[in-house]
Amino acid sequence: MLWERVQAILEANRVERENRPRVAGRPLLTGLIVDDRGNMMSPSHCLKKGRRYRYYTSQAVLQHRPVTAGTLTRVSAPAIEQLVEDRLCALMAGAGRRDWERLTVQEKARRLAVLVRRIEVGAERVRITLPHGEGVDPGNALHLMQRGESLIEDVDERILEIPVRLKTWGGRRVIVGPDGQDLTARPRVDEALVKALARAHRWCRRLASGQVASVSELATEAGCTKAYIRQILRLAFLAPDLVDAILRGEQPRRLTLGTMLETEIPLAWNEQRRLLGFPSR
Repeated sequence: MLWERVQAILEANRVERENRPRVAGRPLLTGLIVDDRGNMMSPSHCLKKGRRYRYYTSQAVLQHRPVTAGTLTRVSAPAIEQLVEDRLCALMAGAGRRDWERLTVQEKARRLAVLVRRIEVGAERVRITLPHGEGVDPGNALHLMQRGESLIEDVDERILEIPVRLKTWGGRRVIVGPDGQDLTARPRVDEALVKALARAHRWCRRLASGQVASVSELATEAGCTKAYIRQILRLAFLAPDLVDAILRGEQPRRLTLGTMLETEIPLAWNEQRRLLGFPSR
């Protein structure tokens, strides 16, 4: 049943969060990252509503020299770190990729000091400079080039150039490509949306079985409005492949519970896929 699947997913997410290694020691890209005018970018952070947000900030700004700063003076640390890791893993041989996932943050930082000479960040591109012969296979760059990225060969180094833009999604700063897609996107389960799906199917079953006589009774029992009940119930009629994608965290980034509730979801599955941004079948 859907409810059991949802509970398993939520429990797996909870365990993953509890077991996720805490960031300790110096940040991953310290000493490697510069803005596009050559100013070193240093780790920084700020606190907002009790949450700590990490960044790399141009020394030109920190030293009150804004006129000498590059086109991007601050970048989200998790976003740029994830982008660099993803691209390095894409260029490594298979064994190198598997080994990388097992490294601690400190071990990754030491490995990066060997693999990477420089990471240059601007408002429209990121350039990762790599020495020749350090576990990177240029043949693995083909699929990156097909996405508009390029690997430039020089005498003693290679430069991976990635067109980028910064964008805010769900309160989180992400790095996107020219097509607007998150360059570091990985499956990400939206717990609010997953819970709403389970609730929709449970409410629909209760109405169909006669356990509750009407939407009004269901609203009274749940302590919410009839309008909200009807909005949630629409989710029970999503195509099965869309439900599976949402449970796996593979829905389009813009598709949140809020956008779903604001959308008149058609009953036709093909129309649902088109309207909600899923591939057609």
